[in-house]
Amino acid sequence: MVINKSDWKRCRRGWRYKEDAPEDPRWLKDRDTLFKENGNGWWALKGTPQYAEYLKKTKDRLNENRKLNKK
Repeated sequence: MVINKSDWKRCRRGWRYKEDAPEDPRWLKDRDTLFKENGNGWWALKGTPQYAEYLKKTKDRLNENRKLNKK
């Protein structure tokens, strides 16, 4: 059986680190790994690589429409 790490029902409750967040080296390592895998998605207009690609396509489409409307 494969365990899904993001399955909230199997998640242990409580703080799994020995110290508070900013001082715990294991927490810092886990945090860095998470941000490297997923990006810092909570920043406005940054998000995931897929969202960045969507924004680029949308801007390109708008620019094409503007060029067509000027003619």
